[in-house]
Amino acid sequence: ASMQATWNSLAHKYDAIPSLDQRVKVFEKLYLSLAFHGDEDILSVGCGSGFYEVFLAKHLNPKGKTHCLDFSRPFLETALKLAQREGVWQKMAFLESPASKISLPAQSMDKALCLHSLEYMPDWEAALLEIRRVLKPEDSARFAVFCNEFPATGFSFKAFLVECERLG
Repeated sequence: ASMQATWNSLAHKYDAIPSLDQRVKVFEKLYLSLAFHGDEDILSVGCGSGFYEVFLAKHLNPKGKTHCLDFSRPFLETALKLAQREGVWQKMAFLESPASKISLPAQSMDKALCLHSLEYMPDWEAALLEIRRVLKPEDSARFAVFCNEFPATGFSFKAFLVECERLG
């Protein structure tokens, strides 16, 4: 709960962090690598303030939808406000849940993103299983992490690669 309380307290000021330009560069590469067509159902795990997700929603046609998942209600509220301000809220869904218990049907998502949040999840291995469960069999996920190791959750990039290989 203390990890969640920390993230809740950051929700309203997160995008003021100076690294925003760096995040945009990483995101542009990930966005291009997924080869979006515009009609996909996209899951964003650990969506935070919704910065990336609003960008995605702007590039979707009316058939597509960005599903924003976060365990922090204040972050989801911030994301909704941004989506409303940018006029794309109707192409977005907001789900309050830990990534280890995604409340979506199996094989219901076309793409998944988990950007700069997996390493902070205490049950990151379970989150990977859930992401795989909700993805359609032929579709893909992209991940970006800030650090090689995060001892508080037991995350290591090496263990992440091993788990991804195991999951296929």
